[in-house]
Amino acid sequence: MKFSKFNLTRKLEKNFILYNTLTGGLTLLNQQNCFKFTEAEKNKKPSALPQSLLKPLKEDGFIINADYDEDAIIKTRSLIGRAQNELILSVMLTLNCNFSCRCCFEEKRKINMNNETEKNVIAYIAKKAKKVEKISIDWYGGEPLLRFEQLKRINDEISDICKKEDTDYSISITTNGYLLDKNVINYLKNFKVSHLQITLDGPPETHNYNRPLSTGKPTFEKIFKNITFAVDENIPVIVRVNVEKRNAEKIINLYNIFEKNGLKNKVAILLKSVLSSLSNPCKENCLTSIESGKIMMSVYKEAALNGWIVLPYIDNLQNYEFCIVDSIGQMIIDPKGYVYKCGERFSKSERVGKILQNGEILFYDYELSKWLSKNPFDFSECKKCKILPICMGGCSMKRLWMPSEPPCLNIKYCLNEFLEVMVLSETNKNA
Repeated sequence: MKFSKFNLTRKLEKNFILYNTLTGGLTLLNQQNCFKFTEAEKNKKPSALPQSLLKPLKEDGFIINADYDEDAIIKTRSLIGRAQNELILSVMLTLNCNFSCRCCFEEKRKINMNNETEKNVIAYIAKKAKKVEKISIDWYGGEPLLRFEQLKRINDEISDICKKEDTDYSISITTNGYLLDKNVINYLKNFKVSHLQITLDGPPETHNYNRPLSTGKPTFEKIFKNITFAVDENIPVIVRVNVEKRNAEKIINLYNIFEKNGLKNKVAILLKSVLSSLSNPCKENCLTSIESGKIMMSVYKEAALNGWIVLPYIDNLQNYEFCIVDSIGQMIIDPKGYVYKCGERFSKSERVGKILQNGEILFYDYELSKWLSKNPFDFSECKKCKILPICMGGCSMKRLWMPSEPPCLNIKYCLNEFLEVMVLSETNKNA
């Protein structure tokens, strides 16, 4: 037997957190068992542990057989993740938007998907529905609800295709939430909705500054009302918060607002760093990976101490890729039918294909290979990293476009805090 090389530990005042990034095993050891574990690990003798402790530690992957190859497991997961029998599309109905966000990474243009591209997209999905087990579509933009009638028309047709082919079909919408009225919610209730992702950049004072209407009017109150209605109708909502220097200290107030309105743990709050982009060079307000990791964990910890279930991505940490972009079946289709991999930039140089009239995609092999040829073991810094099983080589976008920015998960820079927050959140989940 041997100790897993992916064990993470954190000593607390009364307990000892033990977490394995490969298996997701998470346990708390008391001081006595903590001493036994650390002594056995230091001497590389797991057999020295009492059977009452050894057995559960083996079950959770903290201790493994001597011939067990953990790197082979990671390599296999990476291959499986890229080749899952699933089509994962983001369909951009428009590049237009009714907001004027200060941190927007897209260039707002009044370009909508025309009838020809719409037919090509449907033809492509009709062909794929015969071959895949599942199709997931995120309606995206710009602001997709500006094109709600078109969304309904395409969605209805795709739903009928999937029913005919006995293919599982689910949808989501990435929306600013301003147009998410009862008419939209009542329509969505007829489908399998995985989630709505709606952005609130903190409490009203920071959100309204960052995300006003194009007319300059505030948007927080109406979006919050729409979120409340969606939750009441059992539509899952992920509230995304774009974290930057201007709003970092006030994000916790957003949790308090949800709690005061009876929505505690009825929405998932996801914190994401604002990145400087070509259309929005905002380096003066952007946080470094180290800064954002520490700030996010600080916010998550305070929320968890108040009873929140945080870290909405936690159940997918032992997934098969760092990001959905790493999957062969994932792509983003813009209003003109061009295909991209990553949603952080939509320039001509980032196109990886084009949907044709026959429902086929002409892929640009070299451009596509930049995204799909990644091997987690290609990078020397990853081979020896304890969080490789949940990072899987990191962010391809940053490797390609932001070489000065580390591609790693920002939790890498605050692992002790991450482990504490994870335990707090799991405790709240089981309360």
